[in-house]
Amino acid sequence: MANYSFDGIIIPDSLDESVNYLGLELCIRIRLSSKELGDQVYSTFFIFNSKSPQEIFKSQSTQKANTTASVLFTEGTFLFDDNDLAKILIENSSNFSILNKDNFRESFLEVIQIKKNPQFGNHTIANIWGAIRLAEVTGNRSLLESYFNSNDKIKHNQADLYFKLLVNQNTYSNISPLAQKTINAAGKNILLIDDEVDKGWGGILKAIFVGANFESIPISTNFINDAKGKLKEKNNGVSKWDLVLLDLRLEEEEDKGKNAFKSASEYTGAKLLKEIKSDNKGVQVIMFTASNKAWNMLELQTMGADGFFIKENPEFNKDSDFSLNNYAGFEKQIKSCFEEKLFKIHL
Repeated sequence: MANYSFDGIIIPDSLDESVNYLGLELCIRIRLSSKELGDQVYSTFFIFNSKSPQEIFKSQSTQKANTTASVLFTEGTFLFDDNDLAKILIENSSNFSILNKDNFRESFLEVIQIKKNPQFGNHTIANIWGAIRLAEVTGNRSLLESYFNSNDKIKHNQADLYFKLLVNQNTYSNISPLAQKTINAAGKNILLIDDEVDKGWGGILKAIFVGANFESIPISTNFINDAKGKLKEKNNGVSKWDLVLLDLRLEEEEDKGKNAFKSASEYTGAKLLKEIKSDNKGVQVIMFTASNKAWNMLELQTMGADGFFIKENPEFNKDSDFSLNNYAGFEKQIKSCFEEKLFKIHL
């Protein structure tokens, strides 16, 4: 569509009683697709329908569907059922309020009301968005895209309307291309334990740690047991691992319902941290978490965590500097872990 030049889009929306309003959803998806459509996302919408915006919005709200009717209250959107009026609007659209890059945030992004998919938890959002942010600040965006393009589940999650809105609301999402950043990890044995390794985390982190023996746990039904077995590997009677990168939530159900609000120590990753430190306190562990709550950090630190990396979430982190500082802090912690003088006990 970006190859075509147009100023307006006519939506002959045949609305039914199911409150799907697919034509309205299409309008929102067009607005949120600047990567694919460029400036065409600001095109004016002419929507044919006999109901009023208030009627449509109310019917959606009461039935708990996504309120895509909120697009009817944004700039550059016209709703009508009179062909003569349509002709006047279309032929004179330049005389009416239109959307552009200067008013896009206040006149569209801050007006749209999209509800969060109950199956789309903070952990899921952070694992996609966090990987994007890490890839951007380390110069690995092209590497990440190859993972995304080959993973249907990721593409499906990226297409989620709520996620697309979050990404657009974070206008800093396009950090200027940076030179690839690496960490000298020659001779180090590093293990990544993350049930979302296939979302690009494994590939990006492996690219960052130059010279390391970098391993991760393949996703399987026996993931936790496989991780425990890997952690027991030794060299000359000493734990093989110089550094473990450990995600806090390692099971899908830990991001849903009441499970999403448990104490940090109750999550599977924290329990593995306890086992690692019980076996050998000298093994350095950096926790990966979508939470930046101070009390969670303190609890994990008390359990022996040597550092933290925040998997960013566009719901909470609104500043581009956060992304840059997040990685800078991670890099500093890594170097500290490599320099740590604690002896790994011979067992």
